[in-house]
Amino acid sequence: QSSDQRVRLGALLLMDRLQGPPPDPSADPEGNQAWREPAQLQQWAQEASAQLGSTLDPGLAVRMAERLIDSGHPGEAETLLDGVLSAGPNPVASALRAKASAVGGVAVNDVATLVSEAVSAAPNDAWVARIAGEAMWKVGRPDQAVQYALASARMSVDDAASWGEVVDVALAAGDLGLALSSARRASNLAI
Repeated sequence: QSSDQRVRLGALLLMDRLQGPPPDPSADPEGNQAWREPAQLQQWAQEASAQLGSTLDPGLAVRMAERLIDSGHPGEAETLLDGVLSAGPNPVASALRAKASAVGGVAVNDVATLVSEAVSAAPNDAWVARIAGEAMWKVGRPDQAVQYALASARMSVDDAASWGEVVDVALAAGDLGLALSSARRASNLAI
């Protein structure tokens, strides 16, 4: 654990975002030993953020909001995200705000506007594109969800999981050709 709380906080947030599900202990004993429960990582990140000052770190607020949205609490997520956005532009927070609005039942056109603004602010950010796709899926726009998922995977280049997400969205949207080509790409990358 780093004595520099900002470095510690950044490392915890990165680990939380990237670690994925727990690895099989027999196939990857080292990975299994390094894996941590997401709730534990978030608690440690909150402790590190508290030691940095009285305000919640924007990166931590974004991760907390993402979890709140995924657990069905878009109103609480919007409150956190509004705090982040009041401090200045943050394309990831903007994209999550659009997703929270979509989950909360905001009109399709309003969500589409929020998504467009977030993607315009960070056109080369795979995370923003992924969240934008999720928001558009939530409001019943599978064609746009597929486009954003595909853009995210292309920006992520060699991330098999991103291509796997394209497979899921393309199948659900009925685009079997894209699903097949994306499945091949994901399979080739997983080797």
